[in-house]
Amino acid sequence: MSLAALVALLSFTGLSFGEGPSETITAGVTTKIACWSGTDDGFVGRERPRACNIVRQEGGDPGAHNTYVIRRIKWRRWGKRTATGRGIFYPSHAEPKRIRLRLSRRYRCGPGRRTYLRVTMKTRDSTIRGHMALPPGCYYD
Repeated sequence: MSLAALVALLSFTGLSFGEGPSETITAGVTTKIACWSGTDDGFVGRERPRACNIVRQEGGDPGAHNTYVIRRIKWRRWGKRTATGRGIFYPSHAEPKRIRLRLSRRYRCGPGRRTYLRVTMKTRDSTIRGHMALPPGCYYD
């Protein structure tokens, strides 16, 4: 039996599996985050990226933002309600630091496409929280 047939059968019977009663497995759904390309290309949607320039909105001003260069990311629970990762953060004027990432508030941004809207980044000496940029092709309703 194919995965799609199994999902259809479980949906029909009202059964699901995943994190909880509201989460079901959906075949063909991709979850991407926006990574700044650093060139004129702007944002690039990436699924489970090993490296990402994360852009976080500052306060209530949509034009104010900071970019965080993160490399060697290892993800857990990608595509679930909350994804977590560990990597190396490269600040612009300091030594690289280990960082823990938490992505949350999944958002459905089209047929078969999802993204995360919130990011929390923790280093040994600081915690940074904010809103993520939307990847190309995702728009708010």
